[in-house]
Amino acid sequence: VFAAIHWYLLAQCFQHEYEQFAAHYTVIDICFRILRTSNLIKTEGTHATRAQRLASELGLATPAWAVVGAGARESAVSTVRNALVHEGLYGGKPVGFGFPEGEFDIDLAPFNSRLLLALLGVRDNFTASRVTAQVWHFCQ
Repeated sequence: VFAAIHWYLLAQCFQHEYEQFAAHYTVIDICFRILRTSNLIKTEGTHATRAQRLASELGLATPAWAVVGAGARESAVSTVRNALVHEGLYGGKPVGFGFPEGEFDIDLAPFNSRLLLALLGVRDNFTASRVTAQVWHFCQ
């Protein structure tokens, strides 16, 4: 869990969106590996389903960008991840020259906040809320 929290915090230090995206996706990968190693998730699957499977297993709301649609092979987030990792592209262009469609820049950190808390056993209104809700529960 330390590595996931470390990458979550490290993501806040990066200046470029593609760096933040890569760091936050690393958090998803680490959390998936934790649940896979502990046998809470039984099969490996693909990157396309990781965020959706984590959300389902931990009782989180699944963001639209994490859903693999019927007949689709990838989710929106895995498409961006694969292009970045395998082709060096972000938003269809070399890193620094493009930006993907969607709300990855504002949704990944809130999703990972909920993911990390749920992984540590926290189940409350915050972890159950949608990532786009942008509700500040600590102020209530």
